[in-house]
Amino acid sequence: SMPSLAAAGLGKSLGAQIHPSSTEDLTGVGRLKAIVETDRRPGRSSSINCIDTTKTSRDTSSPPQTRPRSSSICEANVFERLTNSGSLPEVILGGRRHGGIMPAPLRRDKSQYLLWHQTAESHTRPVLSVAASGTALFTGSQDRTAKIWDLAACKEVVSLGGHPSSVVHVNYCPRTALVFTASQSLVKVWDVRENQMKCIKVFGSTNASGGSSSAASDAVHDMVLSDDGNTLYTTCGSSIRLYDLQKLQPIGRLTGCTAPVSALTLLPAPKDNQSGQSVWLAAGARDHYIRVFEVNPKISNIQISCNTLEPPHYDGVMSLYVHDDQLYSGSRDHSLKQWDLSTQTLKQSINGAHNAWVSSLLRVPDKNMLASACRSGVIKLWQLGTCAPIGEIIAHKQPINSMAATKNLLFTASSDNSVRIWKVRNTAK
Repeated sequence: SMPSLAAAGLGKSLGAQIHPSSTEDLTGVGRLKAIVETDRRPGRSSSINCIDTTKTSRDTSSPPQTRPRSSSICEANVFERLTNSGSLPEVILGGRRHGGIMPAPLRRDKSQYLLWHQTAESHTRPVLSVAASGTALFTGSQDRTAKIWDLAACKEVVSLGGHPSSVVHVNYCPRTALVFTASQSLVKVWDVRENQMKCIKVFGSTNASGGSSSAASDAVHDMVLSDDGNTLYTTCGSSIRLYDLQKLQPIGRLTGCTAPVSALTLLPAPKDNQSGQSVWLAAGARDHYIRVFEVNPKISNIQISCNTLEPPHYDGVMSLYVHDDQLYSGSRDHSLKQWDLSTQTLKQSINGAHNAWVSSLLRVPDKNMLASACRSGVIKLWQLGTCAPIGEIIAHKQPINSMAATKNLLFTASSDNSVRIWKVRNTAK
């Protein structure tokens, strides 16, 4: 836990610069640094006051271009720099509305596999994306901000602004403590270890005036990180861009899709892969097709192959999830498909899996179940491997736009401006 303001000797040094409402904000900054540092320590577990989750992240070296936190800098100096450094147009400490994570209404329905536990509220418009790691929660919204939340303290810590439009996707790398936010054609890279938690790099297309390109042909809809945290893959209209996060520079572009790419996921390497240099990536596009790319970021001609999975969906592909050698896809056509990656063939198709667009797919934490969410606010559960239906729950009254999970929690981002936090019942298999 972070020292109090009095213990840190900050009461006199900051003087009139701290008014009563800002004291909690500064403590929140300290909590964010504690979250980041804890999340990067191997073997450390973190107890959440009312959630009871544990850490799973591993520690590796950070990008050489990112300045490490100096051990000689005391917390008092960090807080003084945060308050004396002038205006921070892109970072609002504590958030505009001082958002919080509130307990869910008491429910006695014991038949549900997922129990609504808490709600995170602060965004003023639909929440489009959610990511989670350890005790940190990350959200992106149509209100043009991304927010970082402390699950242990049940509150919003930081609001990241300066985006040209809606923040359609957020991601976080626990190995490097970098946060990624996508808006229009741009991806902003934030180092939350920096004293001001500032944006350290902007990737993407710009217009003649240097601003974000608003053309649909350049829009970013999804992004994924390599397992080692050194490579970022983002959609860019109908192509996919690769970025080197150690050098903070572009690597190249993948082509082969004929419409905007809306979903990405990394795939396990085939068993006959001898070199170990290639990376496999699945991309779902609005032309109804899924394509599998073989990529080698270490060579100049990074794109080795591009195979199209047949048959296509009847509408655009919105979500992808991979488990072992099985790929699952959700579409605007309301269907769910299961693919065998070893043969790159369709295993089964569940038409009418939902009554609306299937917007997100993921594995239920610590269970052999696949969760699918749709724009009618419903989550359905399926047996992994067979896709046998297990159950469903009306999770929101508005569309679910994104899901994320930690060891034993599931998060749903909705157009009702909130993120709901769900516990998995121990009776769920």
